[in-house]
Amino acid sequence: MNQQKPFLQLQERRAEEVTFKFSEGIKRTGQFGPYYVYTVVHEGKEKLLKATQRLEKRFRELNVQAGQTLTLVRETVHPNKGEPFSVIKVVGIKEAPSQPEPKENPPDKSGQPPVDFSGDNKVMLDSIQDAIDITRTISAIHWSNTDVEKIGVSLFLHRTGQLSAERVLVNGNGETNRNLEKRLPF
Repeated sequence: MNQQKPFLQLQERRAEEVTFKFSEGIKRTGQFGPYYVYTVVHEGKEKLLKATQRLEKRFRELNVQAGQTLTLVRETVHPNKGEPFSVIKVVGIKEAPSQPEPKENPPDKSGQPPVDFSGDNKVMLDSIQDAIDITRTISAIHWSNTDVEKIGVSLFLHRTGQLSAERVLVNGNGETNRNLEKRLPF
């Protein structure tokens, strides 16, 4: 079930604080050109913030980081010719809280023993993080969680030496086709 977060609706001329969940937004293209979508926390709830290229440029000038809180105001501009339009301005900045150094094995509140982030666990964690980074870098494609999982597992298998040309299942049903495998470029 896809439950997309609601978009942030700023009130006219009212200062609103938002805290960024990530330091970068996802680039999208719409009817009026490119824009960026950020996940922010507003009034205790996660929402999506749609940023124009102008606002994105301002975020980059300010070097917005995850955990940082900005105060935004929406104003309507009434040009001499044409339709009125809204702009969002940054009117306040709070520095992101400093993060304590992560512990090797942080305590788990569920009562379960802490996860060991070494060996294959560390390789898997790094592979999933790299998969997330890859999908954020290539914003022209609409990625799903399944895509991220597949990329992460592929990276993990490659990094642990479990993925090789001999083990690639060419026809997808668990059988290899030796003639087709000979034509593979690797």
